[in-house]
Formats: sequence, C-alpha cells, structure tokens
Amino acid sequence: MPVRRTLLWPGGRYRAFTLSYDDGIEQDIPFIALLKKYRLQATFNLNPGVFGVKGEGGYDGMKFHHNKIPREQIQETYEGFEIANHTLTHPWLEQLPSGAIAYEVAECRKQLEDLCGRPVTGCAYPFGTYNDTVLRVLAECGVTYCRTVVSTRSFDIPKNFLLWHATCHHDDPELFSLADRFLAAKRQPGAPLLFYIWGHSYEFDAREHWGMIEEFFQKISGRDEVWYATNGEICDYVRAADQLVFTADGSVVQNPTAQPIWLDIAGKPACVEPGGLLRVRG
Repeated sequence: MPVRRTLLWPGGRYRAFTLSYDDGIEQDIPFIALLKKYRLQATFNLNPGVFGVKGEGGYDGMKFHHNKIPREQIQETYEGFEIANHTLTHPWLEQLPSGAIAYEVAECRKQLEDLCGRPVTGCAYPFGTYNDTVLRVLAECGVTYCRTVVSTRSFDIPKNFLLWHATCHHDDPELFSLADRFLAAKRQPGAPLLFYIWGHSYEFDAREHWGMIEEFFQKISGRDEVWYATNGEICDYVRAADQLVFTADGSVVQNPTAQPIWLDIAGKPACVEPGGLLRVRG
C-alpha cells in the first residue's frame, strides 16, 4: 500500500494549509501582522544580495513601493516564520551557467543560515523559471523543495518537491471557491488535502487587496481540522513519511524517523511513533 495513499497530517488531520511569499519587501511587515492575528504560518523567500534596496513598480497605473527589508531587520521581521532561498540576486536561473546557478543558490543559503542559525533547504524559483540544469544544481546544493509559479487549482501533495506547484496565487479568481471546496471536502481514501497559496505582499498595495486577503484569512483560519504549516514543515513531514517501512505483507509499519507520522488505518487515524511499530492490519 503506497504510504501517501494512507497518509494523514499531524494529529490525524485530513487538511493542511500553507503560504509562500517572495522578495523580502516592506509590505511583509503588515502582512506578517495579519498572519499573527489569524494564527497562520508562511514561508518567506528572500534575496540577501539585495537586502535594503529600494524600488517601485506599478500595475494598471497603480504605483507601489518595492523596498527590500534591510539585513539588520530580517531576523526580527521573520521571527517565528520560515525563511527560504530565493537566490542571492533574483536572476533568471535558466540563463546562467551551472557554476553561476550554484553560486546564486549556495551563497543565498549560506547568508540566510548565518542570519537564522539553522539549515535553510527550501527555495522558490525567481520568476518561476527553471530547466534540467537548474533542477540538478539545486539538488546538489542541498535544496529539498522549490516552489514554481504554476497553479494547479488542486490540493495534491507534489510528487517531486523540486517542482512544487501551488494551488493558486492569492489573486486567483477562484480563491474563495477553492477555499469552500477545501473546507467542505469529505475524507476520501488517498492522500490528504494540501491548500497552498503564493504571492508577493506588494501586490496587496498594487491592487488594493488588503481587505480581500484578510477576508480570506478569516475564512480559512481557526479550523481545528486544518494543519497550518510552513512549506518546510510540509516537505519534512512528507519526506519522513516516505521513509516508513512496511513488512512484506503490509501488516506492520515501522517508523525509522524522529517524527510521529499519522496514517489512515481502516478509516481511523493512527500514529506511528518515532522509532516505533504499528500493526495496520491482520
């Protein structure tokens, strides 16, 4: 029996929700205040080579600031959230030779790890672009997951975490209907649901969508049946579950990892404790 067909999220939950936001800009500060208000988790993808750089942009005649948070404010700003790799300077990776790709990824990782004092193995593709060389170099640099800009409008767990497609961007016209479908879905045999939103917080200024995103957070938050997690927590949990070992007849499962893993056993949640065994049938 494939593990992901029986997997549940921590606590035996059927649903998980995660967010991913790029560029490390000043609008992240009020956005993080909203996340804290609604007790949500998120991953922020940063470019340490351009910390503190000021800029501006525009959508349909609407101007917005694109000011990067200074290096000395990074740790305080993102305390309690995951920070991840968005490369050193935000280049088009597929246009670079492999050595330059490696430098952009590895140097970004090193500088972020120096700031946060822990391994940084998550990533998001600048501009959402990649090729086979980029995928190979990311793996060689120790990246365990990398988010694209593809919207699936589904709630699937990725088969390849280096090509992690989100459910949708926060400006997707189906955002609220997707939330309704996610929250109303009945537990079915197979993998649990994962609702993944991505974007840039400056877009809330550019499109005057601060009210919209707070309304969405009101809808999606505070659900006991939903696991609110960072991208890294989702990836680590699934990778740990993939290490479960079943007996040849599938009747007993062993958990060789240090993380409790929850499974759907005959329609009921059951936990395989770290280093433990669980009889799943027979």
